[in-house]
Amino acid sequence: MKKQWLKSTEQEPIQTPKVNDMKRIYFVNEKNDYQGFAVVAENANQAKGYVRDGDHVDCDWIDTRVSLLKDENGKERIPSDDLPIGHIYEAMEGLKAGIYSYLPEYDCPVCGEIIDVYLFEDGSISCEICQEENKVKGK
Repeated sequence: MKKQWLKSTEQEPIQTPKVNDMKRIYFVNEKNDYQGFAVVAENANQAKGYVRDGDHVDCDWIDTRVSLLKDENGKERIPSDDLPIGHIYEAMEGLKAGIYSYLPEYDCPVCGEIIDVYLFEDGSISCEICQEENKVKGK
């Protein structure tokens, strides 16, 4: 008995999309290390492969950890359509996408100081000092 999706030898098998094959944001790091890499991938193995293939971690495959990024409510962070699959090399791009909670020692786009930069609830990106100054000006 032939399977339903192979109706004849002349036809190609019908490809049904897998539920898991959608872009997701992963954090890939070495076991017991808090630093790692943000990766947009379709699954955890693909995310791990991007980091391993680029020699970005210096550990065995089994010691590489992959975590699905979730927000503070435990809901999965879905990347925007304009983020390509692969590494998130541009830190500001990762901050805007909600991948990073802040950028340590980064150029503040408002004052230009090298300081921790955050994405605030109103969508603005700056250091805390500039954010407070803008709040005071806005009152």
